[in-house]
Amino acid sequence: KAGNYVTSLDMAGISLTMLALDDPQWLTYLNASAHTVGWGDTDVKR
Repeated sequence: KAGNYVTSLDMAGISLTMLALDDPQWLTYLNASAHTVGWGDTDVKR
């Protein structure tokens, strides 16, 4: 069972994540559909 390990629900401020995309193939991976137990299908219509 997985719990909430790193959440920002009660955190004041912001969280910023940066990712260097040196290879254009990474955009394909980031935009791919995915299925998770908590969120279900994450197919985004563009």
